[in-house]
Amino acid sequence: MIDLYLADTSIPVFLGKPSARQAAMIDCWEDVAATMLAGLTPGRPIAECVKEGIATFAKHGFSDFSLPLFGHGLGTCARTRPFLNLRSDDVVQPGMVVALGTHLYVPDAGGMRLEFPAMITERGAEPLVETPPKVHRVAA
Repeated sequence: MIDLYLADTSIPVFLGKPSARQAAMIDCWEDVAATMLAGLTPGRPIAECVKEGIATFAKHGFSDFSLPLFGHGLGTCARTRPFLNLRSDDVVQPGMVVALGTHLYVPDAGGMRLEFPAMITERGAEPLVETPPKVHRVAA
């Protein structure tokens, strides 16, 4: 909390060498995070951005293991509009601050979650943290 404003931040860390399935999950998850971050540009309907995230999960073959929810707004309440889901009727606007979320959970393989604060500017979504939205790998 900074000046009564709340933020969510979480980035996955992978310990050791991923299996082929886990490496495919990491590639998918990072592609979805990048797609969502790039897609949040002023004037676009939120639902349109969400459809791109869902399509990216499908492209990688992980639709059955992903959530069709991609975050929420940030402010003086931890969860505020815009809600990044298919039912949203919000439009991306400069000044919005969001916690971009990307969720992928595969039984017997692992799971990854992102809570990544970004502010929407005239140029698009700008990260509010220095850590990139990628899986951080640590040798075991």
